[in-house]
Amino acid sequence: MHAEQNVRMRTLSGDELKRFLAALAEEKSRVMADALLFGLATAARREEYLQLKWSELSVDERIWRLPAARAKSGKARVIPLNDIALKVLATRAEAGKVEYVFPGRKGKALASPELALKRVIARAGITDLKVHDLRRSAARFRRGNGAAARSGWSVPARS
Repeated sequence: MHAEQNVRMRTLSGDELKRFLAALAEEKSRVMADALLFGLATAARREEYLQLKWSELSVDERIWRLPAARAKSGKARVIPLNDIALKVLATRAEAGKVEYVFPGRKGKALASPELALKRVIARAGITDLKVHDLRRSAARFRRGNGAAARSGWSVPARS
């Protein structure tokens, strides 16, 4: 007999995406907001994008080379960068380049976006959303279900 698996399937709806992006634009921690948006734009895993280094990126080629040592699978992979991800990177570059794209305290990588996510979803009126749900949502939008287009999926204006 197989043990029952509790598989979480939560994703953002088109309307929730629109509200999420609007609330993200109001987030007080710009580095956290940028990290969450980059994660949504690339469908990367949380630890992968939080520890992203400038040296892993080739903006001209529009790719991120994730090294095997940091990939959950243990295998290096190339992640394409869409226009939204590139705009986030341009914003982060303007903030000043240090080793990490999303720097935390003392130049280290950001530790956790959960508190920022809680603030964002509270402003957006969204419930029961976790960081990994953004990855699942991104995958859903990439499959072409139209929710992203209907929601006006774009980089939100900065406040």
